[in-house]
Amino acid sequence: MFAATGQALAVDESFDVRVRYAILDEQGERLRTLDGEDVERFVNRARCECGTPIQAELQTEGAVGSAERTILGLLGNRCAGREAAEGRHGLCSLLFEEPAAAFRAGFSALFHPAFLGSYVASTQREAGSSYTALARGCEGEGEGGVWVCDPQADGAEGCQADDFVYDAEAAGELLRYDFEPPYELPYDLRAEPRWGGVQLRWSLPDSQDIAGFRVLCETEWQYSAELEFPAPARDAAADGTTYYTVDSVCGGQPQSLVKVAEDGLGICGDGRVDPGEECDEGYQNSDAGLCSDACELCVSPQMQRLDWSRVCSDFIAPDQTSVFIDGLIPGVTYHFALVAHDAAGNARALGRLASATVDDSGYYGGGAGGGSFCSVSSEGQVSWVMSLGLCSLLGWLRRRRSIELELRRGTL
Repeated sequence: MFAATGQALAVDESFDVRVRYAILDEQGERLRTLDGEDVERFVNRARCECGTPIQAELQTEGAVGSAERTILGLLGNRCAGREAAEGRHGLCSLLFEEPAAAFRAGFSALFHPAFLGSYVASTQREAGSSYTALARGCEGEGEGGVWVCDPQADGAEGCQADDFVYDAEAAGELLRYDFEPPYELPYDLRAEPRWGGVQLRWSLPDSQDIAGFRVLCETEWQYSAELEFPAPARDAAADGTTYYTVDSVCGGQPQSLVKVAEDGLGICGDGRVDPGEECDEGYQNSDAGLCSDACELCVSPQMQRLDWSRVCSDFIAPDQTSVFIDGLIPGVTYHFALVAHDAAGNARALGRLASATVDDSGYYGGGAGGGSFCSVSSEGQVSWVMSLGLCSLLGWLRRRRSIELELRRGTL
């Protein structure tokens, strides 16, 4: 079990600390201990961006020695080494500062997932302080946890190498965090109209990080296809067959936030919508994508956020290169996006859309219907004829044609 007792170092053999991690339900009550697959896959980008709290639970087994002395809890990665380097590689945050006596009955401390993967970039180190700034936010992947230090053990100031009564790395009890969606994405996405639906095909990248795919779709008027594919449960352990978003985890309302030091790099095209961006700016943007190259949405905000209301396929295995999407309305044009996700449930969409009009003639073939803004070539590639200005008019066209779509739904 992940909550197994860690080995105390040589500071005080009587001070044996037990550390485990748990998550809370929506009411803030303890839900379960993180062990098994949770240790490897629970802490992902969506949960980090939501500020889903993780609870560290600490207790000693046996005596605590001098009950009045102060014990420190450091949070991050490689905390013992960072302390030994006196901050040259950045310092871990301070999670708690408690008398040794508190460990007899045990206590808990909450922290934001971002603290697992970053050192502090401010003079303030307390994890619970609004003045503490991290060097980075929900980025990167690795392992982190809690280190427990008895700074008075050797009589010297601060936490020296021999002062750590619990070293998470030495104990092998670390939480894995993965805040990065797949980087290498499929390419050459094609949509081929078929009777009763649309066949999608794509080419696979040379990537080991993709655990599977989902297809998102909506009509050219930015309406959901209304296919019932439910989002994973808020607190479910990732099983490699689904993905998580800020909307599915916390309804788009983060539970807590962390301050991140500004690096001034202005990274764009990182697979997410950052503050100040209407959509994800980056080199993969084009007028045939979720966003135009001027960062104007060519699809609905829901589809841009990879919202589960736009999911129109079940889980697709990582070695699969095609899927048939049915349940669509004949004669209606749909835009499709292919989403790749990793085992932790971090997702990223291929920047280029595919589009097709569902065949209603009873034979193979077809193409974009009258009045459509896009057509499908013989290879199924989207051929956009809209200008950047027209891309920004999609919202107006959606309202104008909503009545037509409802009539079509009611008569077919």
